[in-house]
Amino acid sequence: MATTPSVDPVLRAISHDFKEPLRSIRYYADEFVDFKDIQKNKPAMLAAQSFLTAVARAQDEFSSYYDMYKVDRSADGYRAYAEQELGSNIAEVDATWREISPFTESIKFPIPGVSIDALNKTINRLSIRYEGLLTYLRLGQQLHHQEIGLHLEFDKVLTDLVGSRIDAHVETANIQTIGAVVDQFDQLMISLMFQNLLANSFKFRQRDSILDIILGFWQVRASHLSNWVDTRTQKTLRSRFGDNPFYLLGYADNGTGLDKSYHESVFDPYSQGPGGAEKGGAGMGLSIVRTVVNRHEGHVWLQSKPDYGIQFFIALPIVNRIRFQGGTSRQLRELLEGDPFG
Repeated sequence: MATTPSVDPVLRAISHDFKEPLRSIRYYADEFVDFKDIQKNKPAMLAAQSFLTAVARAQDEFSSYYDMYKVDRSADGYRAYAEQELGSNIAEVDATWREISPFTESIKFPIPGVSIDALNKTINRLSIRYEGLLTYLRLGQQLHHQEIGLHLEFDKVLTDLVGSRIDAHVETANIQTIGAVVDQFDQLMISLMFQNLLANSFKFRQRDSILDIILGFWQVRASHLSNWVDTRTQKTLRSRFGDNPFYLLGYADNGTGLDKSYHESVFDPYSQGPGGAEKGGAGMGLSIVRTVVNRHEGHVWLQSKPDYGIQFFIALPIVNRIRFQGGTSRQLRELLEGDPFG
């Protein structure tokens, strides 16, 4: 199965971004093996050599993976390769680092400009990027359309978030769903889309404020939105749907918002809005959202400004409308005008 055009550039960007952490970790591993205090301690020396060997093997495996990626273009092929070969080597880097970590507590490493904590973060970043790579490889698989309710899928994701207690603010948030859609979609991908929209809201909530979230469903045509969207978005919608009706999902929160200069770049892999790096994560969430929407032959855009929350608009094609209940035109207008909470 060939990789779809919408996924291929993302895979290329993610694969390229493995180089920096691997190169950095290799530098540290070389320093450890050469460090005199390590050489005097046989267990530490053996652990350092195992760490260096694992990092070198991961670098070689990455080079093989990247070369195959450039030639093969088979999503199934390099997904299996990444899971079995590249993944096992990244796991080995992590395991051998844990073996050498106890020795770092009693030895001060004279490596300019770096701390053990920084190396820990670099290795963690490598693992996070690997998980992001696997997610995108899975998004490159063939769509499995089945009858699902978008509103019900959103509720399932929200229930799982509450049950996992991953964020203490999940249970206190005010979350409203307007309308309902039942049609043919890929359930796994839709679930990923809602997971990452919600994660973005909780990550960028206003401090000391209760988080408000609205998800609404409408059925519109591109011409209906001409007064609220820019020329580029209008052109994209017309190229995707002509003047045929489509589903419009409006998702809004009252979080920290986003300056206009970031409205496009936040959908790129590893992109973080202001303060995003300090809040954790790999900056993959909204790029996953965009890829899911593109795989369904839809379009996503946002509008926002600092301190006034964010509104995402997701246009999805009508495949086989089974059930539809839409919000009011007034509710849609308030969302499009950036004032969904009154």
